[in-house]
Amino acid sequence: MIAEKYFKKTPIILSEHWSGYLDGRFDAIPNLKKKKRIKRINNCKEVIAVSNHLAEAIKNKGIQNKISIVDNVIETKGIRKQSEKKNFTFLVVADLVDQTKNISGVIRAFSETLKTQPNSILDIIGDGKDKKMLSELVKDANINDSVNFIGRISQGDVLEYYKQVNCVIVNSYFETYSMVTAEAILSGVPVIATRCKGPEQFINEKNGILIDINCEKLLENAMTSIQAKNLLPDSIANSLSTHSSKDLVGNELLKIYRNHI
Repeated sequence: MIAEKYFKKTPIILSEHWSGYLDGRFDAIPNLKKKKRIKRINNCKEVIAVSNHLAEAIKNKGIQNKISIVDNVIETKGIRKQSEKKNFTFLVVADLVDQTKNISGVIRAFSETLKTQPNSILDIIGDGKDKKMLSELVKDANINDSVNFIGRISQGDVLEYYKQVNCVIVNSYFETYSMVTAEAILSGVPVIATRCKGPEQFINEKNGILIDINCEKLLENAMTSIQAKNLLPDSIANSLSTHSSKDLVGNELLKIYRNHI
């Protein structure tokens, strides 16, 4: 690590967000490199993780440091207005990597939903290695007119986009935190999400629906039932009592840093 090489006398604190501890990518690293990485991490004064389940996964790989939990900073651009549009727009915000985000499952469930909810729209924000495959899946299902690939946009534009949609979908196999879930809810948008460790801390009956991982029938049912729930934006946003502001997270980090100076 750069800090280890050039700042030998400076205490090193590692903020860890990598989902590779959860999805097998860490285990796939050659043993020698894995041992070196574990040694470097254990040489740090402290490790910071964004969630308890990520912290547990890190510990299980042989990390012996103290691990503190500090939330991500969650921002919004305000609460959306109650939509009066005829169309009901679902939104996915993700890297287009199907083995982690299972966007193909969303497309297949959405294709079935269209048969009973023809005014539904699916917008997909993001890019990645599976863009072509997902585009072909949409084409083969003959739903091009109802699915929009938006591409990558800035974080500020994503926050604005939440105010234009009716529901966000997080269909991941695993999440270390799920910023998308928190941002959407605080923007007044209900969320359908899998029980992939991250979204559970945010979703309740007032703001969305939790479903099992990799179950397209449950996702299809949720995409239909969420339209009938008519959850109000203000109620959705207020369903989370607190969220992590820059000041709150900054103060937590400052306390940790000061402990090692």
